[in-house]
This record gives sequence, C-alpha cells and structure tokens, in this order.
Amino acid sequence: MATSRDVPELRPQRNETYLRLIPEERAVIEALRDLPYGALEVVVHQSRIVQITKTEKVRV
Repeated sequence: MATSRDVPELRPQRNETYLRLIPEERAVIEALRDLPYGALEVVVHQSRIVQITKTEKVRV
C-alpha cells in the first residue's frame, strides 16, 4: 500500500489559498471558541455558509 511518503502526489499541497479562511469560516471558529457549553448549528446552501445558530447552556 502506498503512503504519502512513498508517492509525492499523495502529499497534501500546502499553499496560501488553502490556508486562508473566508470570513464565514472564521465566524464558525470564533463561535466554537466562545461556546463553553451548548450547540452550534451551521446552515449551508450551495456550498456557502448562510447561517450560524449558537445555543448556549448556562450553568446555574
């Protein structure tokens, strides 16, 4: 079985366009980081993030 070390074509390309995030992707990451307890729902239409819903649980 070929591994990424054996075949150069199997190694992922790391270019700048791959590493950049669009603002919607940043918003999802920020919402996850700010959510200690709860749920995050991401709605996607035609491969684009159109809605982020955050349900936060508060411990009393």
